[in-house]
Amino acid sequence: MEFQSLPFLLFFPAVALTCWLLPRGWRNAFMLVVSLAFYTMWRPWASVFLLWMIGVSWMAAHAVDAQAGHRKRWLWGSIVMMIAPLAFFKFLTGINEALLAAMRATGWCIDFKGLNWAIPAGLSTYSLQAVSYVVDVYKRRVPREPSLLNHALYLSFFPTVMSGPLNRSFDLMPQLREQRLGFDPSLVGSGARMLVWGMFLKVAVADRFAIYTNSVFSNPDMYNGLTIAFALICFTFELYCDFAGYSCIAIGLGRLLGVRIKDNFRRPFFAMGIGEIWHRWHIALSGWLRDYVYIPLGGSRCSRWCKVRNVMVTFFVSGMWHGGTLPFFLWGFCQGVCVSAEQFLPMKWMRNHAITRIPMTILSVMVFGLLFVFFQDTWDQLLVGMFTRWGPWHLRLPVHMAGVLTTMAVMAVIVLAKDANDEFHLLRTPPRWVSLVFYVLIVLVILLEGVFDAGQFIYVRF
Repeated sequence: MEFQSLPFLLFFPAVALTCWLLPRGWRNAFMLVVSLAFYTMWRPWASVFLLWMIGVSWMAAHAVDAQAGHRKRWLWGSIVMMIAPLAFFKFLTGINEALLAAMRATGWCIDFKGLNWAIPAGLSTYSLQAVSYVVDVYKRRVPREPSLLNHALYLSFFPTVMSGPLNRSFDLMPQLREQRLGFDPSLVGSGARMLVWGMFLKVAVADRFAIYTNSVFSNPDMYNGLTIAFALICFTFELYCDFAGYSCIAIGLGRLLGVRIKDNFRRPFFAMGIGEIWHRWHIALSGWLRDYVYIPLGGSRCSRWCKVRNVMVTFFVSGMWHGGTLPFFLWGFCQGVCVSAEQFLPMKWMRNHAITRIPMTILSVMVFGLLFVFFQDTWDQLLVGMFTRWGPWHLRLPVHMAGVLTTMAVMAVIVLAKDANDEFHLLRTPPRWVSLVFYVLIVLVILLEGVFDAGQFIYVRF
């Protein structure tokens, strides 16, 4: 059940109203039943993995909190058990693709679909949530949650279970423990605005951009290098609007239910440098990798070359998280190289001067976007075309795309204008009626220009 689908638009108001009307002591139990039912409706068999993660992390947290002599064994044993399902699905697909490539090179005509289609939605998200919770209990950063109900709801909360934002135990668990679920007047307005803006980003912007980018990526041999590069930049904007849209919807749903979920994007197209982009892009995952991979390796409190090693390992893990195949390893390697190279540049000086900050920001976004070539099924053909077909020097647009491109330009201006206002506080205290008119217009744009049959969010497959 997709957030932008009609069934969900009927499902959520009923859930929210019931949650608001129930006695406070019943709300967590009700929301757990709803969350498990929501997840099970996607693929019933996939709920086995969610229940496995709930059970293992629950028992592991008890063990590492209570055991005096074998806490580390329990910790590492539970981490292996929680990561094993994710590694199985991610790496079996990569191994399968490598074997198929080797067989085709020897003349064998064998095709096997692999397991990309079978990866349980949200497995990458709630696996990391479960690991972080057990590690935090082991490190005494958070207390062990005594309620199995609250623990299960922490991992399965339906606004975030499919594709995040990845919740941390010290953010969400206290709210569940204090039974915050319910009607909170202070959150309803901001929740509704986040919901509307998220829907706009997804159905009116991302899915419009997808019409263009999919036409280029599905036929890379038809386009020159400049067109492919332009399509990759458009895909970066599409991915941002798609995933930020999902995150905004999830945050808005959480607020309407009385729960605060942290922002997952913070205007990444105004960042200077790849490293700063990663502080603003997919913040939940970046924060998890920083706290559980980068800092344990030594972080930045070491020599410059050790810091480079830590950055490369962290992005290698990020690549594995996105997919256990060669393109994602290459993507993680290239991201690590870019972030490491910035350590040798005078970034602080460049950030303080507009004459260097603006070009560096544009260059950073372009490089960051071009690296998403590794997210495409035809990545090898796109790379060949991008580096070998640079003439003639003009964009070759797909047939009948003039209207789509015009709409894309208008939508991009709206998104960037709002991000610029939020980034630079152009309107510090706009009158309430200005905000109301803006969101009413956004709703009209959604109804008039929204693409409601484009399918699931991109990041659900990761």
